[in-house]
Amino acid sequence: MLSELIDPPKEGAVLGANTKKLKDDEKRAYQEKIKKEREGKIVRLLAFLKRQKSPVATYEIASLVVNDSEANGADYRVVIAISGVESGFCRASFSYNCFGYLNGAHYGSFMQAFSDIVPKVARQYAARYGWNFEALAKAYGQHEWQRTSANMRYFANQI
Repeated sequence: MLSELIDPPKEGAVLGANTKKLKDDEKRAYQEKIKKEREGKIVRLLAFLKRQKSPVATYEIASLVVNDSEANGADYRVVIAISGVESGFCRASFSYNCFGYLNGAHYGSFMQAFSDIVPKVARQYAARYGWNFEALAKAYGQHEWQRTSANMRYFANQI
């Protein structure tokens, strides 16, 4: 018989396999949790942009803002709050630039502008200053920084 030729697994091997499976399951559960949290952020941002009647209220833009902000160590709510005070969430943009970011570039679409500007704004301003909107507004060069910092705080808290 074939079963007589095969040695049964050793107790340590079974324990090791069970431990590995448990770790793999925990890793998958953690990755699923992160994915659900990110999806929740995207959905909240999209709903907020729709309430603002923003021309960039699309899943693609919301996803880009969340992903690029987090990839650069910033809170996506701070990044989008900047666009709120600079352009009314893109209702008044110049060459699709919703951030007033004076990099001299002209863009052919909102997606092109957001792909270029969001990582820069996230890294240079939102990650550095976080929810310290007064310091952020001053560093960003916003006129009437007291008013714009209060508005940014208000917008970020609404998401």
